[in-house]
Amino acid sequence: MVEAARILLVDDDPDLRELCAQILQHAGYLVDPVGDGEAALAQLEKRTFELGIFDWHLPGLGGQSLLEAVGWRWPELPIVIMTGYSDEDKAVVAVEYAQAYLRKPFEKQQLLDTVGRVIHRMSAMRSGEFPAGTRASTTPAPPSTEEVP
Repeated sequence: MVEAARILLVDDDPDLRELCAQILQHAGYLVDPVGDGEAALAQLEKRTFELGIFDWHLPGLGGQSLLEAVGWRWPELPIVIMTGYSDEDKAVVAVEYAQAYLRKPFEKQQLLDTVGRVIHRMSAMRSGEFPAGTRASTTPAPPSTEEVP
C-alpha cells in the first residue's frame, strides 16, 4: 500500500487554509495546516513532508524569509507558492525557491493538478526516471468550474 503524501499548508487566512486543507484531504493527502511561518518551521522540525504549500504574504516570518529558511534547511522539500499579489519581482524570487506558483484566486482543480504534478515530478526525480531540472514550474493547470477564493 502506498502511503499518502503529507503536505504542509501555510496560510494566514483561516477560511482559505481550511478550504484548501479539505480539498487536499478529500483527494487523499495528509495535510498539516498552519497559519504562519514560525509554525511552519516548527512543523518541519517535527516531521517529514512531501510538499509545502506556502502563502507569500504571512505575518511575522514572511513568505520570502520562510522560503529561504526552508531552502537552506530542507532543500529537498518541494514548494508551491500561492499569492493574491501580482508583483512580478516577488514572483521571480518565489520561483527561485519553488516548484510552482499559484495566483489567488485559483480553482480547486488547479490546486489539485499543481500538487499532483509537483509530487509526481519530485517522485520521478528521486527514483531517477528523469533528471532534475529547474525548481520552478509555472505551467498553468487546465481550468475548472469551481473557484477557490
